[in-house]
Amino acid sequence: MHHVPNTKTMNRKDVLTDFCVYILLLGDEFCNEELFFFDSRDKTEATYKNYVDSIQKIVNVDDFIWDTDINKPISNIKSLSDLITENEIELLQDYIKNEFDFGYPNEINEDGTAFGETYKLNFPIEDIKSYFIEYLDLRKINTSKYITYYQQFLNYLNDLSKNAIEATKIDIDNFYNNKSSIGINIYSELEDLLESELKNNLMKCIKNTSFQLQGGFDKFGFILNYKDTLKTILKQYNLKYSKLNLNIEPIQYFALIEYEYFSFKIKEKKIFTKSEKQKKLQEEFELIKKEKPTQIQFLKNKGFDNREINIILNCFCFNKFNALDIRHIRSITKVGLFNLFYFFYRFEFLKKEYKIKLDLQNDFLKAPLIEKTGSIDLNMYLRYYKHSKDVLLHYQEPHNDFPFKQAKKLLTKINEELYIDLKKLNIPLNEQKSTKTYKKI
Repeated sequence: MHHVPNTKTMNRKDVLTDFCVYILLLGDEFCNEELFFFDSRDKTEATYKNYVDSIQKIVNVDDFIWDTDINKPISNIKSLSDLITENEIELLQDYIKNEFDFGYPNEINEDGTAFGETYKLNFPIEDIKSYFIEYLDLRKINTSKYITYYQQFLNYLNDLSKNAIEATKIDIDNFYNNKSSIGINIYSELEDLLESELKNNLMKCIKNTSFQLQGGFDKFGFILNYKDTLKTILKQYNLKYSKLNLNIEPIQYFALIEYEYFSFKIKEKKIFTKSEKQKKLQEEFELIKKEKPTQIQFLKNKGFDNREINIILNCFCFNKFNALDIRHIRSITKVGLFNLFYFFYRFEFLKKEYKIKLDLQNDFLKAPLIEKTGSIDLNMYLRYYKHSKDVLLHYQEPHNDFPFKQAKKLLTKINEELYIDLKKLNIPLNEQKSTKTYKKI
């Protein structure tokens, strides 16, 4: 019988199980549909209790031989090393790598077994520890429950929102495009009516829901503020709300987004006041842009527009400014971040602008645009940079020092999530052949 934590306590086993799911959700196309809890069952079965039971079947930490008593209550935990030993962290790494498959098999061998286009989550230990710090940052908001239950619900809403928001976007775009054909006076009256309609819908929805999806827009559509929305959900269901109301139609969580798009498209502004935190982030980001004119001009010379440059500068700042409605790749490993620095010419710029040879560890201190303790492993960057030039390493599997082993998946995200044409990127020759199938932005 599986242990279901009550609302007062979670032991080490609960945290480990929850964290494993947090890690698994970083992968794309998990082959076991049970992980996608709200997609794979009727809403009457999507209770918290059923979630815990389901997840404990997917992630069975009882299979481990632990030095640590994982059934002990949780004390003051600030890192993964406070939860389990270093040796057990390696066991956890192997477990995640060996037990779970991602991607869709596209070939059948002679025995009838599907294979091809699948991969494993081969996270370095340091990445796992770093992800646990992220997990703890969320867990401190709601310490009594599996936070991945609410994370999965957000993922479910985000997937549903794409079609719903696109429908709203088409309606409002059509309204906007009719401005010249119906006359300014009538258009102005209809604009007021549409705004009133959207306001009334928002009023109705916020009475029924405990949160709204947060985010903004660019010319390609909606940009979900994932982190702030998830934190809002965790706060709401920590004390006041004991459980999700699964009878609410998902569209009601999108009312704020619909109103925001009206403001973005028709009013040509965001009418909602930014938080003090966002205002400070905006000021800091503008200061960085003011201080980096040569970097910005370098990117312009490479063919990037202002929207893309904001994305790239945010990347060079470790995605610190995501809340400013800047497109970004939400889940990215340290080697993936190195790849982005490489693809977006940061290393080429350092060599040209500062005459840095990039053959010493300290040469990579200037790679980020901000100082952030522990954010960059200088030795790792040096190794990866040296080996990025060695095409032969691409064929020596497994070779942990070849940084572009999973470049295809990252390039797909750059193309489909950031809406950047891959022809603009600094892509190694042996990877360029895979870019011909991507859409042109």
